[in-house]
Amino acid sequence: MDRQAATSLPGLPASVPVARRFVRITAAMWHLTADTLDGVELCMSELVTNAVTHTDSRQLHCRLWSARGLIFLEVDDEDRRDLPKSAAAEEDDEHGRGMMLVESFTTAWGTLPRLGPVGKTVWAALPLP
Repeated sequence: MDRQAATSLPGLPASVPVARRFVRITAAMWHLTADTLDGVELCMSELVTNAVTHTDSRQLHCRLWSARGLIFLEVDDEDRRDLPKSAAAEEDDEHGRGMMLVESFTTAWGTLPRLGPVGKTVWAALPLP
């Protein structure tokens, strides 16, 4: 692992812009390019939005770390049942495009059960220039 950063946030809609700010601050410290920042920020925003919207999590844990030319995003929530899916949304659907966006920016993404009785980690990996 080259670098890592983490933060914990309440499972509230107000945490989405805080997660984006966490990404921007970390990207500045790591000297990421603007293109890389855009992709990482969008993906973290979508992962946190999904956790806030589709789970009853009281607490979320967000991590960024890099290794072997990739930057990894992880969001831990407290729900194992609701796994994110990438699916086509209808033209007039208000939701349902988030994981398609994540899929388009990343080299891979997925979910893992967290250690302990509850929760999962949703992760994504993007290439570093």
